[in-house]
Amino acid sequence: MIEATPHAGGPHPQPNGEKLVAEDVDVFYGSFQAIKHKLADLLLEVELAKSAAYYAAQAAAVDDPEWPALACLAKAAASETYLRMAAECIQLHGGIGFTWDNDTHLWFKRAKSSEVFLGQPSYHRELLMQRWGV
Repeated sequence: MIEATPHAGGPHPQPNGEKLVAEDVDVFYGSFQAIKHKLADLLLEVELAKSAAYYAAQAAAVDDPEWPALACLAKAAASETYLRMAAECIQLHGGIGFTWDNDTHLWFKRAKSSEVFLGQPSYHRELLMQRWGV
């Protein structure tokens, strides 16, 4: 959870000297409706994952008996959001997104390795259900 949550807000499209204007129509790429909607959806997911992480941290700070279950919920949300954000970032950057010229491939690889190392979201959801007795 701590590994994934701060990075979920990190892999987002950054100019870094890339071409930002579609030369054939002379408009910014970010002005296209499809890109705006994708970015809005990603922002919503990041905010939800951050809220889950903050709630789990607050529950752990006050020694709430539910904090282990909330930690599982937060870890599942953060991991899933981090991986989706990294994958969508590659798509938004286009062909350069998975080359050595751009850092987006590093975010994706780190998100995937965090998922393997720290557990997949489905595993943490299963732990959550066991702790809640469902």
